[in-house]
Amino acid sequence: MKNHIWLKYMTLVTVILTVVLIAYVLCLLYYPAKTLVVKNAPMPIIGSKTLKAGEYVTYRYDYCKYYDHPLSIQRDFVDGVIYKTEPGFAQLEPGCHVADVRVIIPDTLPAGEYKIRNITQVVINQLRTDTVLYETEKFNVIEEEDDQR
Repeated sequence: MKNHIWLKYMTLVTVILTVVLIAYVLCLLYYPAKTLVVKNAPMPIIGSKTLKAGEYVTYRYDYCKYYDHPLSIQRDFVDGVIYKTEPGFAQLEPGCHVADVRVIIPDTLPAGEYKIRNITQVVINQLRTDTVLYETEKFNVIEEEDDQR
């Protein structure tokens, strides 16, 4: 008789722990979390909007960051075709800030009208990564003029 009561309590405890564990995992996966908010999308280009390969394009980045975790950033030059660059990491301070970001235009980038697409990923917890996509205004890349004719 005592074994049946003990089994009932163990079954009840197991069911309760399972429900709590499932609720915890669902919370980790789906609880809304503000990680990074870009206020000025599309981000304005600072300075000249006509540049050559090898020069720097500068854009103003107005953001609020709510987590103190490093970000992985993938910057792509987009003009209908996506030209990928090497991914990088950034450790931005939490809070709201304005920064001017300089990005070098790859030497292999053909002439055309481009915008920079930034794909930022923030790891919130072990089960969830938040992805934020934002772009700059358009700018022109022109071919370098040959002075040797």
